[in-house]
Amino acid sequence: MIGADSVMIGQKLGTYEIVATLGAGGMGEVYRARDTKLGREVAIKVVLEAFLADRDRLLRFEREARALAALNHPNIATLHGMEEAGGRHFLVMELVAGRTLAETLAAGPMTLGAAIDIARQIAEALEAAHEKGIVHRDLKPANVKITPDEKVKVLDFGLAKAGAEGAANDASGLSPTLANSPTLTAMGTQAGMILGTASYMSPEQARGLSGDHRSDVFSFGVVLYEMLSGRQPFQGETISDVLASVLARDPDLTALPKAIPLRLTDLVARCLDKHPKRRWQAIGDVRHELEVIAKNPDASDPVVQARTPPPPLWRRALAPLGALTLGAAATAALFTASRPTPAPPEAVAFEITAPGAGPAMSLSPDGRHVVFGTLQTDSSPSRVWIRSLASMEIRPLAGTEGALIRRASWIGNLPWSPDSRSIVFSSTGGLSRIDVISGQATNLVKSPGSAVVLIPGAWGRDGTILYGQRSAIDGRGAGIWRIAESGGAPVQVTALSSGELAHRPSGFLPDGRRFLYVAYGANLSTNDNDIRVGSIDRKPSEQDAAALFTADGPPVYAPSGHLLFVRRGSLMAQPFDAERGVLGGTPVQIASGVGSTISVSDDGRLLYRTAASDEAPFSEIVRFDRKGTVLGKIGPPARYGDVNALADGVGLAIARSVTGDAGNLYIVDPARAVFTRLNPGTVTDFAAAVAPDNLVAFTYSPEGGSKDLYVRPANGVADARALVVSPNAKHANSWTRDGRFLIYDEHVPGRSQDLLMVRREGGAPVTLLATAADETVATVSPDGKWLAYRSTDSGSPEVYVRDFYPDRTPVFGDVKIQISVAGGDKPRWSPDGHEIFFLQGEAMMAASVVPTGASLKPGIPQKLFETKYTNYIPFDVLKNGTFVVNVPAATATPSAATTLRVLLNWESLMRK
Repeated sequence: MIGADSVMIGQKLGTYEIVATLGAGGMGEVYRARDTKLGREVAIKVVLEAFLADRDRLLRFEREARALAALNHPNIATLHGMEEAGGRHFLVMELVAGRTLAETLAAGPMTLGAAIDIARQIAEALEAAHEKGIVHRDLKPANVKITPDEKVKVLDFGLAKAGAEGAANDASGLSPTLANSPTLTAMGTQAGMILGTASYMSPEQARGLSGDHRSDVFSFGVVLYEMLSGRQPFQGETISDVLASVLARDPDLTALPKAIPLRLTDLVARCLDKHPKRRWQAIGDVRHELEVIAKNPDASDPVVQARTPPPPLWRRALAPLGALTLGAAATAALFTASRPTPAPPEAVAFEITAPGAGPAMSLSPDGRHVVFGTLQTDSSPSRVWIRSLASMEIRPLAGTEGALIRRASWIGNLPWSPDSRSIVFSSTGGLSRIDVISGQATNLVKSPGSAVVLIPGAWGRDGTILYGQRSAIDGRGAGIWRIAESGGAPVQVTALSSGELAHRPSGFLPDGRRFLYVAYGANLSTNDNDIRVGSIDRKPSEQDAAALFTADGPPVYAPSGHLLFVRRGSLMAQPFDAERGVLGGTPVQIASGVGSTISVSDDGRLLYRTAASDEAPFSEIVRFDRKGTVLGKIGPPARYGDVNALADGVGLAIARSVTGDAGNLYIVDPARAVFTRLNPGTVTDFAAAVAPDNLVAFTYSPEGGSKDLYVRPANGVADARALVVSPNAKHANSWTRDGRFLIYDEHVPGRSQDLLMVRREGGAPVTLLATAADETVATVSPDGKWLAYRSTDSGSPEVYVRDFYPDRTPVFGDVKIQISVAGGDKPRWSPDGHEIFFLQGEAMMAASVVPTGASLKPGIPQKLFETKYTNYIPFDVLKNGTFVVNVPAATATPSAATTLRVLLNWESLMRK
């Protein structure tokens, strides 16, 4: 439609003769004209009178036009200049032959190849303009021309800003909210044009903000979505409806063709993120991603081959018959045109940022969604979140609040139902399932005790769910149970053997009856865990205890016929005959820097956590008085480990992790918050026990796990030397008060944790306590006469005291006293030796101990204060009677950024 003040065809503007009407733009009407001076055809845009009435606006428009005139790029329509004739201002532009992208899309969606090619050229145009500081702000199919030789020309570059600024409540009658779109402002009477532009606006423009180069990225995503699907992602019957869709509704990515690469879907989703900071930050990166996809579309979704299941047994049985026809087939092949064998698709990886994620995460069987859990903090409960791989949107699953309790690092995955509709998770009351679509949650089984956490592990195709158990107090687990997906009575499947800490199921094998599980050794330490195959058809006493191999954590079975597992931070794959339960070949490294949690979909997509994401959460070293009043903090939030006071009762020896390994020991001056490495270099050293002369005993672990014991003076004046070297996991506990003996706990395969003692100068260790129970965390009284320790002798962890004579045999007398009542862990003596402090759940407890001749009279334990804590030895008592505790950090820390990585076509890495 031509406005009332339009220049009629046949008239002249200076040297330009109007030939035909081309259309109407955001700031005026566009005509085809002939340059009578240079003998060429051009397009001219006559600026509306409304723009000329505002002098400041006209000056901004002229400055923008000059900047655009300096922009020279093959995918951008050239602006020859801005002129004035007959009292009218007009732009002289390159006349681009061909059709608009809007006209092309009127016929429906484009082919994948054509869409990628057009999108790449549009991105190149945007990239060139952004490098010059020019933002389009009105990118839409009507502003994209496709020439007869399929070259793209983007029109109206840089003019949107000049046309929009200051347009509040102008002649169009539109509000400032819409003024930032020139088409909306100038063409207020043309509803179709208004709706068209609103559909391509970024959320920030829809809110009335001017936007920046990331607004162009959003509009680009809208255009690309429409090229692929044939429809706009944001629609409505009125302007308000469209803008509401832009601001509040997520695009329906399922409308994109299922055949397009997942990588392209993710590219579109990231362009259309409503938060500018989460979009692609540079259109050049989008252009590069499109080029990668264009070179090898199959590589963007390389699991196409893996989606085809292996042939059934009956088909494999026909192989001998097929051999009879081999000769005939070979003869026929001589008359068949040879075709090149397509190269196998390459492995492709992309990352997902899961803020605050804990160790629980899982990929749905159909490979479309990821769920992960966030652990409890002081400001928010734990819960489960879900994200589609085709979207940037991460949303919480309502009804899963409290799903993953704090400190439950051994929490397991979040098993999916075979139809990818539901997950099972550890709830505060036991085990629950939730439909991820409807949000309906159902409790399946209650926990057998308030301090027992049920750990989900696998969901079979017949509806069987497997789970394990773990104590929230001491971390000890139990066997594996099975339950129907509809609930009912649980049935025990496996039971612990001597020396095992816990069992955890990790997934079913193809027959749906047998499953993989982990038998954890002491302390859930890495490289000490047996991987086994169990069966839901056997009783616990009938399960095969033979181990396939050892690994850091639970393995998964991949549809390609491999077992995937993590060993010392490397993701390994090894052929596995699932029917016979036999490994084949040798393990091959697929990736490095991998955390212990992995998941695989039915079509072979692989999900794992990076090693950095498996780092311990950030914590703080906090000083408390007996009432729980915070007296101060020592150092900034970090990944702290064990806490031990030095001999002066003021300084500290604290483990701190920087790079995600087990940690390094630091000697700490609390007054100045100065941390000094005990052993400079690249060694991994952690845990500590400090002698009266400040000789520090610590664990040295060159390959992960708790290994050898070394000693070194706290001031570092002498080199570290080995004290106990053996393949078993060890942890220094306490020195005798004369500093002559070190007491430590050790896990010996086939037994539980034992207490041992070794002389300061070394030699053969002496066993103090070696029973079927766990004896750990021993500490010697200030007078050197008593040993307090934690034991599971009664079936649950309690604190005991025994009279102690390290120079004689036997080392213990006849006195054995239980100090704690209804649970106790991590004992420490008061500086005067008249109390024993210990932890009971999240309570700091104190029990008096009064000497009575050759014995002690314990008092009734009293609760001092509530405290959350982390690590094996999380607190110590200073000489002034205050407590130093390693507690979870209360504020956001870098650990909130968790990286999950999706790896496609990982089998190609084995071929290499």
